[in-house]
Amino acid sequence: ASDTTLSSGGFAIVSAGGMADFTTISNGGFEAVSRGGTAISTTVSYDGHDTVFSGGTASDTTVGSGGDEYVLSGGATISTICGDSDNE
Repeated sequence: ASDTTLSSGGFAIVSAGGMADFTTISNGGFEAVSRGGTAISTTVSYDGHDTVFSGGTASDTTVGSGGDEYVLSGGATISTICGDSDNE
């Protein structure tokens, strides 16, 4: 999937062999990157949630004010940028 916006309860799962690029997550949107999935150039802004599970990979992620990215044991992130008051 490319150039996707997730908000207001929108939910995406990036699973084995899948790739999501240029995703924007905000206002209650959620992205889950599971084993074998890859997320590239994701922007997580206010009240957006991004979780990288074991075996998943997220690269070039930007976490803006009020957004969060959780990386669980075995998950990988590459080149994540976090702004003030953000969580990774």
